[in-house]
Amino acid sequence: MKIFHLSDLHIGKLINGYDMEDDQRYVFDQIIEYVEKEKPDAVIIAGDIYDKTVPSAKAVKLFDEFLTRLAGVNTAVLIISGNHDSAERLDFGSRILEKNNVYLKGTYEGNATKVELYDEYGVVNFYLMPFVKPSIIRAYSDEDFSSYSDAMAFAISKMDIDSSERNILVAHQNVTHCGVNKTSDSELICIGNVDNIESGVFEKFDYVALGHLHSPQNIGSEKIRYCGTPVIYSMSEKADDKSITVINIREKNNMTIKLLPLCQLHSWYDFKGTMDEALSREYNEDYARIILTDKEVIIDALYKLRKVYGRLIEMSFDTGSNTTYDECDHTIEEVENLTPRQAFANFYMNQLNEQISEEDLEYIDEIINEWEMRK
Repeated sequence: MKIFHLSDLHIGKLINGYDMEDDQRYVFDQIIEYVEKEKPDAVIIAGDIYDKTVPSAKAVKLFDEFLTRLAGVNTAVLIISGNHDSAERLDFGSRILEKNNVYLKGTYEGNATKVELYDEYGVVNFYLMPFVKPSIIRAYSDEDFSSYSDAMAFAISKMDIDSSERNILVAHQNVTHCGVNKTSDSELICIGNVDNIESGVFEKFDYVALGHLHSPQNIGSEKIRYCGTPVIYSMSEKADDKSITVINIREKNNMTIKLLPLCQLHSWYDFKGTMDEALSREYNEDYARIILTDKEVIIDALYKLRKVYGRLIEMSFDTGSNTTYDECDHTIEEVENLTPRQAFANFYMNQLNEQISEEDLEYIDEIINEWEMRK
């Protein structure tokens, strides 16, 4: 049985105000082309269909188009909710969709949904486990779980798994191996990793198709895998090779995995240097983060950069100063008694680690006096 593993579509996502619909549609077209060519028996989407719990009408339309195209290729589609989704909204119409070979599980109601698909070796059991917190599972148990791992172990114990058969779990959680995994800037991970589930909890399964972490990776072994996002959603993902994870599972304990590459519509550009160096590029539509190292004041820096970078998502200054406000010797009372001229001189020193010139201070005095006259 050939299975495509996808997750974290995040339809409707905005990056600093830039709508990513075109980027997503570009990648979704490639996925459909692969489905038509490779003819998988099942396509898994392991959560975070949308980026918001209340998606826009445009986001819902894009998912509707994508799902309709998938369902028209004669493949089973298995979908769960992620932490970004509204579980109840995602459940809407799920029983009707089953008639078109689309199995969707948004809410947890005491057990994972089991879907049985068959090939020449017999049955493959898919367990659809939507995103859950211990409090959700606790509602169906008398136990008071102390951790996410304990809660998930209880949920798995309710699945009545036949270990002689091939069993695949679809889940959307923060799974670690010995407390370790690779995260990116665009994920919601609890401080201290308190929401992690240790990989040993899933030992009963032949494959665990995970969603939630955006970088593709195995957790402990290739049997437990994050496929990663199909689209780049943060600068920390720019080096990721985005792909579809393809699982070929034959008889019990005979499984191979390959990756199908996904191209991106726009590149991600991370630059640190002077303004002149930043402006030396030709106009482009890259998602760009620019860190300027100029020590002199640059007027209208954003305006100038946007003439070159059509999708500027972040701009900041790094002047090499190690001075911080915490290192200042002034008390609160002393700061309150500073003149505007003195306060600006201190601010200048904190930012650039050098004294402001008398000429610049006189210019600041003129601005302050003009502002005072207008009050």
